[in-house]
Order: sequence, then C-alpha cells, then structure tokens
Amino acid sequence: MADLQDLYPEIRRSIKHCPEPTMDDALLRAARTFCAETWVLRRRFAFTCVAGQQQYQVLAPANEETIAIKHAQIADQVPGGLISPLRFVYPAMVNPNVGQRRPYGICFVPYAAAALVPTPDNAYPVEVELVTQPIVGTQCIPDELGRRFDRAMGYGALEWILRMPGDPWYNPPGAEEYLRLFNQEIVRARGEAAFDFTPNQRRWLGTGFARRR
Repeated sequence: MADLQDLYPEIRRSIKHCPEPTMDDALLRAARTFCAETWVLRRRFAFTCVAGQQQYQVLAPANEETIAIKHAQIADQVPGGLISPLRFVYPAMVNPNVGQRRPYGICFVPYAAAALVPTPDNAYPVEVELVTQPIVGTQCIPDELGRRFDRAMGYGALEWILRMPGDPWYNPPGAEEYLRLFNQEIVRARGEAAFDFTPNQRRWLGTGFARRR
C-alpha cells in the first residue's frame, strides 16, 4: 500500500502551501473517481457455494471496497472437472420457478455480495474478479495507483483543490486544465484495463470469425 503523503509532490509542484488534510481529501477523491471510471483495481476472490444458498459475501482487501464484479467462473468439485464462465444476469430477469441446479449466471448485490443463478444444487468452487476502490477515510491507496497512476492522482486532486473558492489558489481555468489532463489519464487507463493490462495485445489479437467474399 502507498501512503497518501507519497503523492504530495504531485500537488506541491503547483500549490506550495496547501494544507495536508486538504491534499489527503483531494487525493482520495481522485483515487476513488479514477477507480470507479476505469476499473483498474482488480482483486480475485474465491469461495465454495453450497446447495440451497444463493447469495455469498465477496470481500475486498483491507482499505478497499467492492464496486463491481468483472469476471466469474464456476468449477466442478472433481479433479479435472468442467470449468465454466458465469455470465452476468439482471436480477429482475431471473426466473424464480427454475429449480436448483449448476449455476450458469451471477448477479452483483451492491456492495458486498454475489448471487448465483439459479440456486446451486451442490457444492461448486467459484472464483470472481472484483473491481474495487479505496474506502472513504483511508490514508493508504493500493500500490497500483501510487506507482503507475501517480500523475493521474495529482491531476485529479489539483482539479478539485483549484475549485475551492476563498482560498489563495482558487483558479477555475487551471482546474479545467487539470480536469482535461485527468480525463486523458482515465481514457488511457480504461484502454489498459479493457485489454487486461497485456502490453501490445491489440497487435496479436486476431479478427473474429467472419465470412469473406
């Protein structure tokens, strides 16, 4: 975990005498916004479902909270058994008349549970990839943000600080410029997250099946 204080230089390059509590608040706001917009923080969580129980708690690491589920899969208990992806379904579209059987779908129950569809008829190992963000009030953020996206954290924090009326650094035009830079970092991170952070993956991905004339 990275301490918020490690990112103070990203702010002090532009604002020399900003109070530390203000910088902490701004950096944490930027980190939470960045994570919610990009889904860059991913955490694996595994559990074993049991017959007759549909909902299961999914736990994020300390100082983080779950905001979504990115991927999910289910397996048979026997060694070498079938492993299948779980597709995402809307709770309102689940047929309550379907009896218990091997689940084929999953729903995210905000903000700490997952529901399997249909209700399991047996015990199955389940693995999910959680999307997380830092919790409110924490003094630490994950290393991925502090090291890889430190500039983005600084841009987002400066955008918020420069919009504070009554302070000597109040500068709406400057805030707009940092917002533009922050949004550029969000777009870049979204692209990396969409390809699961695999470098140059776009180059070796083949085209989908298609009929050519």
